[in-house]
Amino acid sequence: LGRLLAFFARYGESSPHIELVLMWIVTLLSTHSSIIMKMRIPLIPSLRAISKWMSAQYQFFSSIAEENIGLMKFINTIAEIESENAVSKSVAIQ
Repeated sequence: LGRLLAFFARYGESSPHIELVLMWIVTLLSTHSSIIMKMRIPLIPSLRAISKWMSAQYQFFSSIAEENIGLMKFINTIAEIESENAVSKSVAIQ
C-alpha cells in the first residue's frame, strides 16, 4: 500500500491526468483506511509525498484562479465603460 501511494505521488508530479490520480488516491485512502490507521508510521513518507503533491497542485490552480478573477474584473470594467459610452452616444444623437 505504501509503495502504491508513493507511486501515485510521483506519478502525479509528471502526469497531466490530475483527476485520475486524485480518484485513485481517494479510492485507496477510503478503501484501506483501517490498514492506514494501523500502519500509519511506515506510511508517513508516502502520505507526506501525496500531501506535498496536492499542496503544489492547490497553489498552482489557486494562482490561475486569481489571474482569472483579475481578468474577469478587467473584462467587466471594459464592458461597463463601452455600455456607458453607447448610452451616452444614443442620448447625444436624440
